[in-house]
Amino acid sequence: MREVILSEKAADYLEKLFIYLEKEWPKKVKSDFIKKLEMVIQTIQNNPDAFPYSLSKEKLHCALITKHNKMFYYHNKKRIEIVMFIDSRMNL
Repeated sequence: MREVILSEKAADYLEKLFIYLEKEWPKKVKSDFIKKLEMVIQTIQNNPDAFPYSLSKEKLHCALITKHNKMFYYHNKKRIEIVMFIDSRMNL
């Protein structure tokens, strides 16, 4: 199975997203988000091309986690690199 790594930018953004979710939404929202994120990552590990390419960069995939959250990633034969998350409800 391919190793999944977070870029520094993605890790920072995800941390801020979790803080935002804890502050602005019920705990269940954060819990549901984490479950969906884990499902998306598992899907990518099993089939890295399961999600379409981003329109902005070649070979950058865009995975929809929830209607408000997207994850962008690259992959090769050894690893999957998550480079960025976007949440349309917040401005970081």
